[in-house]
Amino acid sequence: MLWSVTAFHFLVDFFGAFFKPLGPLFTQMLGISTRDFATLLTTVGGIAALTQILWGILADRCRREGILVTAIVLFEILAVSMIGFVKSFVMLGVLVLIVRVANSAFHPVGASIAGHERKSTKIAIFSIMGGFGAAIAPALITWYVGQFGIDKVWILGAIGGTLALLISIPLWTFTKETVSHVVIPHISLWKVLTGVFLVVSLRSFIMEIFHTYLPFYVELKGGSILLGGITLTLGMLLGTITNYFGAYYRDKKGIQFVNLVAFSGMAIFSLLFYITNNDIVRTVAFILFDASAFFSMSANLVEAQFLLPENKGFASSIAMGFSWAIGQFLASGYASIFGNNVPFMILSMVVLSFLMVPMSVIMKKRAA
Repeated sequence: MLWSVTAFHFLVDFFGAFFKPLGPLFTQMLGISTRDFATLLTTVGGIAALTQILWGILADRCRREGILVTAIVLFEILAVSMIGFVKSFVMLGVLVLIVRVANSAFHPVGASIAGHERKSTKIAIFSIMGGFGAAIAPALITWYVGQFGIDKVWILGAIGGTLALLISIPLWTFTKETVSHVVIPHISLWKVLTGVFLVVSLRSFIMEIFHTYLPFYVELKGGSILLGGITLTLGMLLGTITNYFGAYYRDKKGIQFVNLVAFSGMAIFSLLFYITNNDIVRTVAFILFDASAFFSMSANLVEAQFLLPENKGFASSIAMGFSWAIGQFLASGYASIFGNNVPFMILSMVVLSFLMVPMSVIMKKRAA
């Protein structure tokens, strides 16, 4: 069961990560600006992520989560398969919305299943596989589109849908023993997760800007769209490893330690990324920036489920969805104002990363 939902996480984040690395291609095809593209992704992504709270509540109340999560995965893959048929900015916006809502629906439901046994390592493995899927997507999709064209993306969708059906078999009979009867979470549940919310939302803001603008920044420095995709992939690949160790050190040293290491690394390596004129150094700097950011990812999800063990779906929706949505909205508003100035967008995230270091101690130490 764990491995099925973990494999699902790989698939949904793999297909959901197709849009960003293809940003330069969409701007050329549709005649839109980098600001338009970035604002679309961040705004729609934020709106979709807000629905994670509803999906989290549904997950806590649903006994047949296996059937629900299978339907969500198949729906997202079908939507992404249509990416090659986009002919206008409006069509792109509708498709992004559909994919983002499906992706948002998966995360609290999938995390609830993964956290069924209340083991940090299993939740971390679930999270890692999603990161791995998102990591290899940029390099693979930019290579694939370069070789076969964007109109052939539906073939990847057909392969993914077939795999999803096979993966789903162990989940068809999964039935949850107990369900929550909470319809509207009490304010006390929200207060418990305040620290997680602040840390994750601000980290998500920084990562969203960096990931969206990296392909444009690399292109600005003379690199290709493929180099941008490979850079994104390498960063997230290392992040899948540091993601696991973040959950491990959360158990050993606490969430404050994990967040301090994460934000310190983000600050140092984002600065190096910005100031260097060497392509190799810039690539390495981004890889280490992403590795630092991912170090705090599973750790904060585990912390949220630890704080609300009877409402894991809701806790996951805050740590993975609502907080991320706020980060998306911050990125959207920011991009709508400064989005055409690519160097400034990167530099401002460097500054914010340094300002975030003191935020690492905002969360109270958990009980031993």
